[in-house]
Amino acid sequence: TTTDLAAEEDESGFLPSAGLTFRLAPEAVLDLTYARTVAASGSGGIVERDTVDLAFDYGWSETVSLGLDARYRAQEGAFDSGAVGRDFIRVEPSVAWDINEVWSLRAAYRYRQQSFDDQDGDSVSNAGLVTLTYRPLAWSLGD
Repeated sequence: TTTDLAAEEDESGFLPSAGLTFRLAPEAVLDLTYARTVAASGSGGIVERDTVDLAFDYGWSETVSLGLDARYRAQEGAFDSGAVGRDFIRVEPSVAWDINEVWSLRAAYRYRQQSFDDQDGDSVSNAGLVTLTYRPLAWSLGD
């Protein structure tokens, strides 16, 4: 067999990432992040992804907090790999309640939408989430 070395490409580029945190008030925090990544796709090609994440948390009271998480991701095939481009959006507002020192309850609504460059129409999903969490108080085996 013959290997075609001329078909291999050597490309370089930048993979930037950045994050900012804003304290809007003593009880309100906004985090913004951006990252570009290169990864293998599910179809075996190489994709370049640009992702923007937003996380907002507002401490409404000592036991109740409101949150909003969001993500936008744009994906395109890299290095002529034939991978399909895709746009993805996720938005998730939530309410969390610290019941006591060890128990907390969180309710959220999740909306997701994605579109592929090679398909007509968008895929949409909606979900309601309820999470009950137990965090035991710190303990150790020593004195």
